Amino acid sequence: MEKKNFVITRNINGTELSIPLTDVEIYSAYKYQQGLFDEQDVRNLILDMSNDEIKKKYGISKKKFEALIPDMAIEMRRNIDKYDVDWEYAREEAVDFVIQEGIGSH
Repeated sequence: MEKKNFVITRNINGTELSIPLTDVEIYSAYKYQQGLFDEQDVRNLILDMSNDEIKKKYGISKKKFEALIPDMAIEMRRNIDKYDVDWEYAREEAVDFVIQEGIGSH
């Protein structure tokens, strides 16, 4: 099977330039996008919740929860990769862990 190259094309000062990405660059872009999706998955937990509902369920304010989303997403992905669990379980465990352990970097 022939390997396909992923190419980015840019127009710079009227000149079209095509640049093939390396495997490392493709993987880096993939991991970056995966992180954005993971953060959105965590954010979706509180999408329709008021500050009071979040405080009652998680014991922290909406503002604090939102500040912890990047750390929750990282922990969620770690759970998925390390324990091969589904993303909903991984997400709930990550949210609880980050809140309980106070490991937020924000």
